Amino acid sequence: MSASKPMVLASSWHPGGINAIVPVIKKLMADGKTEVVVLGHEFSEPILAKAGISFKTIKDFGLSDVSPNSMGVLLQAVSPNLVLMGTSGQEGKANDILEHSLTLASRNLNIKSLAVIDVWGCYWQRFTDERTNRKLELLPDCVAILDEVAKEDMLKEGFPKDRLVITGNPHFDNLPARAKSFTEIQRSELKRKIGLDCETLFFLAGNGFSSAKPDCGYWDLDVIELILDTMSELPGVGLAVRVHPRMPTEDKRQVFDAIARSGTKAKLIEDIDSQTLALVADVTFCEFSTIGIEAVYMRRPTVSLQPGLQGKDNLLVSEKGIIPVGYTVEACRELIKKAVDPQYRADILNLSANFATDGRATERVVELVCSLLKPEEEVSMNRRALIKRRSELIHEMTINHPIDICKNLGPASDGEYEAYLKRYEDMKEELAKLNKQLGLPEDSWESLA
Repeated sequence: MSASKPMVLASSWHPGGINAIVPVIKKLMADGKTEVVVLGHEFSEPILAKAGISFKTIKDFGLSDVSPNSMGVLLQAVSPNLVLMGTSGQEGKANDILEHSLTLASRNLNIKSLAVIDVWGCYWQRFTDERTNRKLELLPDCVAILDEVAKEDMLKEGFPKDRLVITGNPHFDNLPARAKSFTEIQRSELKRKIGLDCETLFFLAGNGFSSAKPDCGYWDLDVIELILDTMSELPGVGLAVRVHPRMPTEDKRQVFDAIARSGTKAKLIEDIDSQTLALVADVTFCEFSTIGIEAVYMRRPTVSLQPGLQGKDNLLVSEKGIIPVGYTVEACRELIKKAVDPQYRADILNLSANFATDGRATERVVELVCSLLKPEEEVSMNRRALIKRRSELIHEMTINHPIDICKNLGPASDGEYEAYLKRYEDMKEELAKLNKQLGLPEDSWESLA
């Protein structure tokens, strides 16, 4: 390895977390400006392997657990300049998880850390140890977040503003392109592979475990049985189910038994990924899974079924009314029936038409990684220069606003006004770029003095 290049350790345990940073890992490796060591652990290992990324595991470092002490040993062996992570939570288990331990170990060793959030909601829980319940005690140096909606919610939860940078989720970048390249021939071949003889194919992306039912109000089995029961009134419909890779064995057995009882109407699918199933199916059903967001980005009809929900809806696209959602058994039943109708599925797509990704999240996170790798003095000098230029620009835009210029110029000065207008638009564009570099909304005029 070249000693002249900064070192990044990239890792996550959670499937959503590793998916969020895989595009960043690939881009950093392709650019060749950094050395990247990738650490896979449990659920992230098959995802990294499928992505063609070479990785190490804790066993390669002679370790058997992911405690903060063990992660300290690992970091001392790798000696990175930055730790890049996804995020995850303990989910009631009050245990050591990889991302938390890496954050603590990097802090103790004075190594910078960056976490990339993969989905909206459950923000503070990702950075809090259930054993101490000290809110946000596991916050890394910087958090790459999804958008202004996430930022607003996170600030309300007490996140420090200076640690949040809006980037988007890199995992979403290529979804529109993937959908456009997906052909009818591929769809037909995959439907044959699934093996359900049906005119309309439903796909359920499960992610609710039985242990969460007391708090959530339902779990996968409730939703599966509801769909199957409703399907008895719907001829020509089949159901493909894919459960979360972390589903406990006993939960999975119950799901498998319920599907087996349905005869030839449903199948549990394990050898086709959720994105592909969403592209194959006529409609995607989800609870609060990230696939609900991915399917919308891929312009696939999507419906959220959350019968008996207790508490907050943690799926942004259903909570914001971007896709239809049922919170009661009867409401879900009606949505399932409607989903057979092609016109209704077209109406769903119209409802979500404005929810889109610009495909630049990977680029933004890579830029953020590079900025965090710069020496502190250089970062400080660059930021001061950016703030100074931004202040000058805002002042110039304030005194040269087109409305004021128009008032001061006569009718015969149209050409001069057009020149002023062009200059103003150029300044707006420059301000947007400066705001982006400073981690601000592109249209911000907020004072940084």
